[in-house]
Amino acid sequence: MQEYRHLLIAVNDAPGPLQEGLKLAREERCWATVLKVVPPCEGDLDLTGVGDIDSVLASGDYEEGMRLRDIVYDAGVTARVMVEQGDIAETIIRVAAQRKCDLIIMGARKNAGIIYRYLNGNLVKKVAEGARCPVMVVDTQPKAAEPSMPLSTNRPVPAC
Repeated sequence: MQEYRHLLIAVNDAPGPLQEGLKLAREERCWATVLKVVPPCEGDLDLTGVGDIDSVLASGDYEEGMRLRDIVYDAGVTARVMVEQGDIAETIIRVAAQRKCDLIIMGARKNAGIIYRYLNGNLVKKVAEGARCPVMVVDTQPKAAEPSMPLSTNRPVPAC
């Protein structure tokens, strides 16, 4: 029985949320939105000497989006990959509502210290309180990857 129709997988630099989210999407045979949120650019950019700062900043977002797209493709999951700029909690909540997601999957450090929480706020709490759907929290450092869960972005090269 299919419990979920559409998952939002909020990714960061740790592999845990993406692995667990893609695994669940495959098991449920449901759609997924893979979302990477980058913080807004702040500071005095006039001093950088770069004329088109937006294109410079966007190039990194494009590369990250392509990397995530390759991972999703290799996992065999039907998904939309998005890279958005903004407040992380607000963006996750907004995209989940816009995409009508049934579940948000995100990561948290198991033993995050008081300094980490102070500097980053409690992101999971903010999302859980603001989201219209349940939030699944997974350890950001998963166990060894399962053989059925390819995370390599290397595709086999066809023989000529």
